[in-house]
Amino acid sequence: MRRVAAMIASPAEATEALAERIVNGFRAPLNLRGRDILVSVSVGVAHFPAHAGDAADLVRAADAALFRAKALGRNRIAIFSQALLEDSEARFAVEQSLHRAVDAGELALVYQPEISLVDGTTEVVEALLRWQRADGRVVPASEFIAVAEQSGLIIGIGEWVLETAAAAVADWRAHGFEKARVAINVSVHQLLDNRFVERLTEVLKRFHLPGDAIELELTETAFQTSSSTVRALSQLREGGVGLALDDFGTGYSSLTSLSRLPLRRVKIDRSLIVDAPVSQRAESLARSIINVCHNLGLGVTVEGIERHEQLIWLSGCGPLCVQGVLVAKPMVAAYVPGFARRSAQLLKDLLQSDTSQSARLRVRDAVVPFRK
Repeated sequence: MRRVAAMIASPAEATEALAERIVNGFRAPLNLRGRDILVSVSVGVAHFPAHAGDAADLVRAADAALFRAKALGRNRIAIFSQALLEDSEARFAVEQSLHRAVDAGELALVYQPEISLVDGTTEVVEALLRWQRADGRVVPASEFIAVAEQSGLIIGIGEWVLETAAAAVADWRAHGFEKARVAINVSVHQLLDNRFVERLTEVLKRFHLPGDAIELELTETAFQTSSSTVRALSQLREGGVGLALDDFGTGYSSLTSLSRLPLRRVKIDRSLIVDAPVSQRAESLARSIINVCHNLGLGVTVEGIERHEQLIWLSGCGPLCVQGVLVAKPMVAAYVPGFARRSAQLLKDLLQSDTSQSARLRVRDAVVPFRK
């Protein structure tokens, strides 16, 4: 009898086994009219009465586990724990504060230049979202964007970012920075909004901007939403709007995607070059990826440049741009044109300096970090 009892799964084990079968069932592609469609499934599991005493609390616990499963990536399962509930409550508090932040005008953009290693010029400037809370703390987007996406606030925030960045680049162009382009991060949720392309087109017209004044930075996941999304992005690309594949080298990005997506530029993640100056294997990998991008006619920006040796090494990798605190910290919009005028000399000083100490000081003096 003991052996038989041991073979019978507990309700909790049975539920988790069911969740596993659901996830595994969607791993194989679904064939729809001759096309293979990949579907990812995330499952959050909570048990009664171990995790909750009534239906409402059980759903709440399962939702907390589901959020964790989504954060882990594709096709994952998460089991509820008290720590997840605490995270859920903290996330809800952030969501409520973020609602108020939008209404109170606590969101702001700062801009970080991308500098060409060919001639030191600056044309592309990335818009970075910041949230200055009432207590004075400046919160980077990485700490609240996931909550904004989960709550649906990202649509309104995204429209505000587009409007604010377009106004900034129009002002720069009107005051002598004629080739200025602003790069904007766009989430999958924004692309799934049917109004996105229409909204972008309307903003360009209203600020009298050509399409190439805006560059959209998207992860590979954004291009996988649907064929209609890729078609819409291709239309924007044909209209001059630049498309950049962001964070290349992380997650599921592949070299194949570089040839099939309507891209103008690839932004290589800092993780791919962090060891390149001191590791032969890392150097070979990074150089190979940069060469592939060049051979496909794509512009290349390398992110996260923080050390002088990284800059020196990249200067021998052909035409590309660099972005990072070594060459330029994020700055308020008013300081961007002045930095663009000086960026060639600043970069020259960095490349020619053995210790780079004096050049670093000049670069830091030339930029102004965000202060509301």
